[in-house]
Amino acid sequence: ITAIFAAAYPDARIVASFHAAAVAHGDSLTLFPGVSGAGKSTLSAHLVAKGWLYGSDDFVSFAEAGDGTLSLLPLYNAISIKEGSLAPLAADYPDLAALPTVAYGPKLGRFLVVPAERHIIRPLPATRLVFPRYQPGAAASLTPMTASEALLGLMEARFSTPYPHDKQRFERIFDWVEKVPKFRLTYDDLDEARQWLERPSKTRASAR
Repeated sequence: ITAIFAAAYPDARIVASFHAAAVAHGDSLTLFPGVSGAGKSTLSAHLVAKGWLYGSDDFVSFAEAGDGTLSLLPLYNAISIKEGSLAPLAADYPDLAALPTVAYGPKLGRFLVVPAERHIIRPLPATRLVFPRYQPGAAASLTPMTASEALLGLMEARFSTPYPHDKQRFERIFDWVEKVPKFRLTYDDLDEARQWLERPSKTRASAR
């Protein structure tokens, strides 16, 4: 995965790659790390249908700018939608069930292509980390996390640095996790989750 990003962005200093999705709304870029089945792809597809911009699904990479800022490197892979997500996304994507089912590894999914006008078109700093968790019957909530909790979540979801691994890259990631706002999103209803995520942000960036 890191090699793909390196080929797409040959001049970037890639600091880390994450098993995560990335979407942007207004002045906020949100990174959704999570293990398979956490609901990040379904949530991302819903947000894009409601006007959010799309950065990537499943894997994302961040590069370090000259000022030390870590910015998303967009990679517009199609969103993998599992069978259990067809009903929740039916209103957003009426033709989703008609897409072919594709096997990749042990998984089956329908691949939703996001139109180019819904893409994030340049590297953009992440303004928050949100760990989504789909929980049937739960009221939606967005609760703060500590840096230790977020690092454990990233380790569970998987993140990596380019070879050769070096202390500086790891320290840069640890510093970033400590400073960036971190939340756990629990939800059952996609619209309720979106309402929590669309609450005003204090950051100032533009996805386009």
